[in-house]
Amino acid sequence: MAGPRALAFAPFFAGTGALASLARTVTWPNRILLAVLIAGALAFLPERQAMEPEDLSRVAAERDELRDKVAKLHAELEGLEAEVRAMHRPAGGDETELARIARGDLNLIRPGEVVFEIEHLDGVDGGTP
Repeated sequence: MAGPRALAFAPFFAGTGALASLARTVTWPNRILLAVLIAGALAFLPERQAMEPEDLSRVAAERDELRDKVAKLHAELEGLEAEVRAMHRPAGGDETELARIARGDLNLIRPGEVVFEIEHLDGVDGGTP
């Protein structure tokens, strides 16, 4: 009986009786399976296409736009971080930043203050009505 090592070398011993017939019966299913796997891989794997110059220029333009957006977001982030640092000052410190945020962003006033809202009209020359 042939051992596992004999099966590995079976193709080299073609024509030597029982070992050769065993090698032929074992390898045909493997060959068919390999052919089916290769055909399946070629059928189902997407084709890789070379990028055209127009595609490359479009991708480069999109990359530049994204870099500009990232730069703007970094600038905005730095401004927000500076605002947070200004708000974290000790309690006895300068409260002008907190007052600016309270008045401008939150529309808050101090007790006893009176608010005058001035509406600017576009297209009005500022003369008499």
